Amino acid sequence: MTEKLSKKRQIETRFGRLEIALGVLVFVYATLTPMLGRIYPVLEPEVLFGFWPVLLMFLGLSLVAAGAGLVKERRWPYLFHVPLIGWIVAAWWLFH
Repeated sequence: MTEKLSKKRQIETRFGRLEIALGVLVFVYATLTPMLGRIYPVLEPEVLFGFWPVLLMFLGLSLVAAGAGLVKERRWPYLFHVPLIGWIVAAWWLFH
């Protein structure tokens, strides 16, 4: 029984670290997007009239918070994924 819990905990920790790394990458890309758009205009998407970096910043922060909830062994680690799901649904609604 403890081996199953240990294996599940390892998977959650790895997934949490992956979410944190992806969140940091998205946040860094969002902060660099306006600067990259001036150097390489192809890299800056023409979405939402400049609102795209703000949307990506909050998505990155939501990913980091969700990953931290899994890594830190909170009581309800999946509760931290609610803002992330909200941002994904909002982005789908805006672009679909």
